Amino acid sequence: MSNANKSDYKEKAINLAFKFTFFLYLAFNIVAVIIYLYDGTLGGDLEGLNYQAKTYNILFFGIVSTALLIISFVCIRFMRLKNSISLSRLVPTSYFYFFVLCFSFLVVFAVFYGGEGTIHRDKTTHRWAELFFAFFNPYIFLSIFVLISFSEENKNNFKKSVFLLVLFIYIFLILNSGFISFFILIMPILIYPLVVFFKGNVIWVWSVMFFSMIFFPVIRFFKWILIIGFDKFSFSYVSIESYLNLAKSTIERFSYVANAIFVSEVPDKSSFLSFEYFPGFQGYINNFVLKIFGGNADFITLHLYERMRGISGNSNSTFPMISYFSLEPFYGFLVMFYSLAIIVCLLFFLRVFLPSQARLNGATSFILFFFVNTYVLNGWYWEASGFIQASLILISLLLVDDCFFRVNVRRNSEC
Repeated sequence: MSNANKSDYKEKAINLAFKFTFFLYLAFNIVAVIIYLYDGTLGGDLEGLNYQAKTYNILFFGIVSTALLIISFVCIRFMRLKNSISLSRLVPTSYFYFFVLCFSFLVVFAVFYGGEGTIHRDKTTHRWAELFFAFFNPYIFLSIFVLISFSEENKNNFKKSVFLLVLFIYIFLILNSGFISFFILIMPILIYPLVVFFKGNVIWVWSVMFFSMIFFPVIRFFKWILIIGFDKFSFSYVSIESYLNLAKSTIERFSYVANAIFVSEVPDKSSFLSFEYFPGFQGYINNFVLKIFGGNADFITLHLYERMRGISGNSNSTFPMISYFSLEPFYGFLVMFYSLAIIVCLLFFLRVFLPSQARLNGATSFILFFFVNTYVLNGWYWEASGFIQASLILISLLLVDDCFFRVNVRRNSEC
């Protein structure tokens, strides 16, 4: 295959991943709303509580969430990131690839010996591993790296080998962690072999992607086994009814309508207006700054789950961005402006500093769309802050790598 074909196929894979991710969020959000309208009760984290919802509330939040999804898609789609001017022509060197390879092995060590980065409940975690994950957010770091490497053209054999090895390690870590949403970030890489196999025939690729959706509940079933432990698994759990329940659960994971309705109907909302819950304080560095002034950020997502289920625990539940308007309109606008600020912040990093090839084929647009719809609109601000943090660390290391490369080139030219 020629380099021109490879480049075209990569760009096509990224565009298909962008559109397919949008389709998943849109279709599953609409289906979830239809289920709630038909059943009359809310699912997701409210599953099994027989929580009755008003029809107009389901319709209102269904329309709002769908509108926000479409707006984000249209804005990012037509933002023309590929025409932006870069302040840097960054291309990761082989030394940087070697560093990332060593870093990925360190992540494996932190997971299996530090007990961090997994959904397993019976793991003993070490403080050094917690700090490592809190500072580097390695899953985000590695996912952005593999997308950059995937976008890079004319890689030498060493870079190709490292890319494949790091990609394998990343997939292995995500499977072990149970954080399945991280697979969305590498969807362009997963789709690329299909594009090559079908020689760019979009209809065939879309057909396979549609067909693959029947396996989504199976992936969620695997995650459930990770939570309860393989020793407690029994084949009696495998049935058509289980598959349908997991399918419903999978659909509801792409929608925050149920949670938005619950927050809007909570009689006493004052407990959600705590100073420590403000999204601007969420994140490792943000909370560190807050601690200097005597405060300490807390998880509103954890508090919401406790209010929903009526129990204390260590589980979190989606607290959508639009739900802050249900608490207090002014507070909602404050959170909305903060959300726009972190989106612009990430957009600036992606447009200005990432390697030009990643911008040219739309990888940065795909990353931004994932960030907005997985973290910001869902209200996972701690994770959103970690995403920006990991991006900034990766970009800083790329700049250092670029500086050393330029110094070496200058020295060689003087010799």
